Amino acid sequence: MTYGYLPSGVKWEMHDHINIIEICIVIKGKGIIKDIDGNVEEYKAGDRFIFPSGTKHEIENNSDLESEFYFIRLKEQ
Repeated sequence: MTYGYLPSGVKWEMHDHINIIEICIVIKGKGIIKDIDGNVEEYKAGDRFIFPSGTKHEIENNSDLESEFYFIRLKEQ
């Protein structure tokens, strides 16, 4: 498990994880998550997202406060 933070107005650009399933747990803040198909979901503290291996996604903090996350990454068998 890893910890990540995203300052206000910053985003992690579109990316994917090959052979890794990523679980994202939002512990603080709010913003949006986008996928390569243009789907957009808002996130807030307590939300969880699962990104299957190879799923391109982007996380953006469009709020005035820092966002914090835990990430669990599972190697795909």
